[in-house]
Amino acid sequence: MKLKILTSWSFKDKLIFFLCFILPLIGFIYILINRKKWDKKETSLYLLFALTNLSLTITVTFITRDFWIITIHNIISIILITYFISTKKTSNINPI
Repeated sequence: MKLKILTSWSFKDKLIFFLCFILPLIGFIYILINRKKWDKKETSLYLLFALTNLSLTITVTFITRDFWIITIHNIISIILITYFISTKKTSNINPI
């Protein structure tokens, strides 16, 4: 029987990914403030996802709005989320 680990609503994976996807700068700051509450692997994946979306925002805002740039960024984000879910399923922690 698996033990369910209860977490606060502010530390749910869906909220963090949503925050980093919609508001990448605020999500990045939120992850930096709360990085001590997660283990190193979770923190690095959250930071990587936040930085990927932050780079997309900066690229679209200041450089170009090319379709392929946005598509590549979104594919990288999907790969990161899939990797995060698959590593959580193999460990004892409940997935998203």
